[in-house]
Amino acid sequence: EATTKGYHILIFNGDSRPKAEGIKAKFDAEYSQYSEVVWDEPNFKVFVGLFISKFDCMRFYDSIKGKFQTTIVVNEKIHYQPIP
Repeated sequence: EATTKGYHILIFNGDSRPKAEGIKAKFDAEYSQYSEVVWDEPNFKVFVGLFISKFDCMRFYDSIKGKFQTTIVVNEKIHYQPIP
């Protein structure tokens, strides 16, 4: 596993783990994109998608905004599986 500069989308940020897991389950039921719940003290965050291209991230963002209370594009290092 490697890291690179990239993008993902924050769809939940709060102090309730059950709510974070519920938001992730709702997302997973509708989309096939990567998703994860992250503990970032003192909050749980749900990130979705792993994008190297901002264009691809924004296209996906446009398709999910309004379906979740929070939708924020985050630019940071992302983990990905390198192609052999």
